[in-house]
Amino acid sequence: MRAKLVVNPIEVTNRLHELFGVSKEQLIEVVFKGIAARVDCTRHDPLSMPGIRCWGAATRGLRDLFVPLGWRADNTDNIPSVLHRRGHIKIAVTNSDNGTGIEVAHPQPSRDKGDGAQRAGFSNQGQEVFSMIADDSLNDVGPGGNSFWYLCIFCLGDMIRAEILCPILGADGSFKDFRARIALITENDDNGGFPVRRDIPESPNSDSGFEINVTRKEA
Repeated sequence: MRAKLVVNPIEVTNRLHELFGVSKEQLIEVVFKGIAARVDCTRHDPLSMPGIRCWGAATRGLRDLFVPLGWRADNTDNIPSVLHRRGHIKIAVTNSDNGTGIEVAHPQPSRDKGDGAQRAGFSNQGQEVFSMIADDSLNDVGPGGNSFWYLCIFCLGDMIRAEILCPILGADGSFKDFRARIALITENDDNGGFPVRRDIPESPNSDSGFEINVTRKEA
């Protein structure tokens, strides 16, 4: 059964604190760092650069946030992430589609995940799967459970949305289902996502600015 997106502010606060020991505002700041790097691109950058820079800067922000809290930077299977060994939780960043942050939607990564992500996400599949090859279950999305999460960031034109989710990966690397979804920036926020600033010119991919201190470079 597909997990519902948790949007209630109190529930969001409690879940983020119990699972990760951080606040919604701290994770949104990580999202901002990714978006700031994205809008720094100009018309002369390669078309793939906005997404790459968003992913890279958000990953750095994720590590800047979590490593001082006792997590460690991890690159297993070439997946840049943060890992809490005692809590058995891993978090990585992905750019995602317009289903992000929408309760009735089914978000997907911008690009399907490879074998490394499938291995990392195997613990999310559920006890009925994992118990076939191991004595203990690694499927718990509660505090202390073993699970693999993605901080999902969607940015298109004036819309910025984000959530953190625990996916079940399909054979093709897509998000087949979810063990949990927690809202950060949703369709119910201003302008269908994060409120934007209108005084920054759009890029060729219609990436506008937003209300943080970001200055777009000219080509």
